Formats: sequence, C-alpha cells, structure tokens
Amino acid sequence: MHGMAGQVDLRKVSGLRKLPGWRVTSYTMLYACMCLAGVPIVTSGFWSKDAIMAEAFAAHGPGFGALAIIALITAFLTAYYTFRVWFRVCAGPVHYEPGDELHGESAGSFHPHAPRLVINAVLVAISVGAFVSILPHFTGWVDGLIDGSTARSEVAGHHGAGFWEDPHTWMPWVATVTALLGIGIAWYFHLANRKAADDLKRALKGNIVTAWLPTAMENKWYVDELYHATIRAPLWLLGRTLNLFDRYVLDMVFVDGIARLPRMLGRGFQPLANGVLQSYAVSMIGGVALIAVLVFVMPELMEMLGGWLGGGR
Repeated sequence: MHGMAGQVDLRKVSGLRKLPGWRVTSYTMLYACMCLAGVPIVTSGFWSKDAIMAEAFAAHGPGFGALAIIALITAFLTAYYTFRVWFRVCAGPVHYEPGDELHGESAGSFHPHAPRLVINAVLVAISVGAFVSILPHFTGWVDGLIDGSTARSEVAGHHGAGFWEDPHTWMPWVATVTALLGIGIAWYFHLANRKAADDLKRALKGNIVTAWLPTAMENKWYVDELYHATIRAPLWLLGRTLNLFDRYVLDMVFVDGIARLPRMLGRGFQPLANGVLQSYAVSMIGGVALIAVLVFVMPELMEMLGGWLGGGR
C-alpha cells in the first residue's frame, strides 16, 4: 500500500515479483500465503491446521462435527483468498496504478517505491522463523513434548484403528486436497484466466437467483454495515446520551448547581452587611414585621388549622 501510494484495489496492481526491489516482498508473501493455506509438509500452517481439524473430527460431543466441517470450509476459503491476492498482485503481467496518496508526481510518471533493507530484513526473518518452526515435526521433538503433557490422549490418535476411523490418519490428506483445491481455483480465476472471473461475475449478476451474491461480495458481505448498526451506532448513541446527561444533569444540577447555592445565599444576605444605613433600617423593619407575624398571626392560623382538622375527623 505504501509503495503503491495507498492503492488497495487488487485489480490495479499486477506482476509485482517482476519489478526491481519487490522480489523479496513477493516471495516472502508467497510463503506466507502457503502457510495460511496449509500447503503440505513445508509450511507451519499445514501442521497446525492438520492437528486442529483432526482433533475437531475426533472429538465427541454435541456440535463438534459441525465445527469440524466449518473448519474445513474455512481452510478452503483461506487457501482461495490468500492466493487470490498473490496471483493478482505478485503474478501475471506487470501493471500498476497509484492510489489516492500520490504526491509530487503524475500518475503517468509514477514508479512504485520498493521496500528497503529494514522492511525486507523483517520479512525474511519472519519467513525463516515460520520455516524453522516446522523442523521439530521431523525430529520428533514436538511428539516428545506432547507425550509428556496432558494433551497426549487428545492428539495421539487411536492406535490400531482403521484408516478412516482415526481422523489423525486421514486429515493430512484431506487438508492437502482442500488447500490445493482452493489454490487451484484461485490460480484459474486470478492468473490463468482472469477474464473468467469477470465473466462469472457478469453471469451471476445476470441471473435473478444469484444476482445478490456478487453485490454482497463486493460489499464485504455487509459486515461493516452490520457492525455499524449493531455495535458502533448503539455505542455512539449511548455515548452521546451519557455526555448530555453528564453535561446538563450532573454538571448543571448537581456540581454547578450545588456550587451556586452558597453564592446565591451570600448575595441574598449581602444587604445585611453592606454598610448602608438605609439598608440596615429596612432590615430592622423587616425583622420587626416578621416577629409581629410570628407573635400575633401564627397562633391564630394554627388554631384555625386545628379546628379544620378536628372538624374533618
């Protein structure tokens, strides 16, 4: 993406492995795709996926069979879409178009900026690490670790069982076929005959039954829209609601409101101590009037109230 000025459309980049400076990226990416697809023997993905899927088929309990089938389908899809990227971007004829981040040069004079030593060294180190991780499977070191652990009974298989009775026996073959099938389909549609992918897309869109499929795939199965509707939008609405509650209820009523109360009381009693003789006179008159009300009026009101209440009973 960086070397192609932010280009993310796979259809606008091709033949990367033929460009100067991009071979390390292309072939380390090829090995990464092989690991993700679970190419037999030489990739770490093969050994890990093989064990996981075999144990899923060997496990007993509700739902494990469905999970195992889903894992196998996922392995096929992974093999397809990873090699779809590699066949589209790294193989085929050389073609590239810059993305939206092009600065300082026109699209016609654009040249991809190849990664330098720092990036290439990291890619090579990761690839070497992935390859070295498969060596213990040939030395028996991994089997020795498993034999001495609590996982032994789960991955050791059923000794003496028939070929199809032990998933750990037939899973490497099934996983191999699954990976190669996904890679083969990707090779045909995205390298050998790229026009076939466009023809298939038009055919699907032209059929009333399958017209929705290309649209759903182009929109990434509407995962972003579903995430926005079920998670992002509700959380945004909740955040805005809490923000308004914090600002207009907690702050204005409780925090600022309580803080303003002493100030209001102080301003109310301020005339009692302002040093102005007329204010003192008014305060004294008001005090006398209040005392008169308490002494002469309140007993009468209380007696009348008592009479009303007594009459009601």
